[in-house]
Amino acid sequence: MKYPEKEITLVVPLASGGSTDVNARATAKLMSKYLNQPVVVENKDDAGGITAMTDLVRQKPDGYNLQFAGDGLFSIQPILQKNLGYKQDNFDFLVGTTSPDQPGQYFSAACYPLIASMYIGNIMLLVLNLPLVGLFINILRTPKNLLMPIILVLCIVGAYAVNNSVTDLWIMMIAGVVGYFLEKLGFSTAPLILAVVIGPMLEDALQQSLLLSHGSLTIFINQPIACSLLVLTSIVTMYPLLSKLIRMFFRKRVQSNNAAER
Repeated sequence: MKYPEKEITLVVPLASGGSTDVNARATAKLMSKYLNQPVVVENKDDAGGITAMTDLVRQKPDGYNLQFAGDGLFSIQPILQKNLGYKQDNFDFLVGTTSPDQPGQYFSAACYPLIASMYIGNIMLLVLNLPLVGLFINILRTPKNLLMPIILVLCIVGAYAVNNSVTDLWIMMIAGVVGYFLEKLGFSTAPLILAVVIGPMLEDALQQSLLLSHGSLTIFINQPIACSLLVLTSIVTMYPLLSKLIRMFFRKRVQSNNAAER
């Protein structure tokens, strides 16, 4: 039997307009071109995408209802919610699908335009930043009563545009309030900036690890390299507190010895 013989539905368990939805629509366009059949993108963002995943599991697998989802619904979500209507083993992951007219041509080739756009973007940033760095510095001379409202509006629009989620706006506002009090209390901003930069990388690595282990956290203990890095990270994290406790212990011991000699 020739496949496909009818329209294919690509289900996106997120709201339209986000990065996942944009990538899904680009993939659907390529699939329609190579398979010579229409590929329709359908957004189902109820319950954070859990409803769409559950509905797909209940359907008979026929190759005409496909899911376009991120790692979180397969790795993080099953850990946070134990009574989900699906699990990772219910799905077959399509790494690459060959083209009927060009064997060996994979849909993963859609990544090349994305990579090329990143190179072009970096070049444009270099071209713009070098001659305009003086102008960008002058922006800091704008009065705060004008600059702060503009920054606030841009933050609100940017936070909402990523996932079209009001929850992201609340997270942004709470983070802003917490950051304000941290600055007032004298906390260093360098660790926070480092966390913002490295945090998404750690989340991606965590999701990939949980996908490989089918949701089991033991992968971080069973693997020697991962276990060694975990122990080393724990020691580095706890070192300031431990060193302070050790100094306090020896200081009290010295004081008690001096008091006993007197």
